[in-house]
Amino acid sequence: MDNVEIRRAERERIMSLLYQAEILKIPIKETLTRSEVPESDFVSQRVLGVDHHLEEIDSMCSKHLTNWELGRLPSLDRNILRLSIYELIHCSDVTPAIAISEAVELAKTFSTEDSGRFINGVLAEVQRDLESHACET
Repeated sequence: MDNVEIRRAERERIMSLLYQAEILKIPIKETLTRSEVPESDFVSQRVLGVDHHLEEIDSMCSKHLTNWELGRLPSLDRNILRLSIYELIHCSDVTPAIAISEAVELAKTFSTEDSGRFINGVLAEVQRDLESHACET
């Protein structure tokens, strides 16, 4: 397995853990302690990062949902967006293009037929917003 495949598998795992926390209505951190296998640093850091910044992430996501509410999105889409927005805002080790591309691939693989396009659109707006704020500072 090459690095790209490893990272994709790790993002799938992160999405799974975030989804699990939401479906079971347990704290995100608890999904890590319930895991039967040790998680990689990449997975643990991303899961804990999403948990720590959840309010900021959800606010940014909601801001860019046109005619939608965050709570009405399919859980998988919501958690793919959470991971990707976290990466866009807080992870300098991944480019925006990679974060968005990986999110779209996750959506195409695990969610509805239209989810990839929808997630791409939301994340493109988030990225434009982040870039415009970066130019202001």
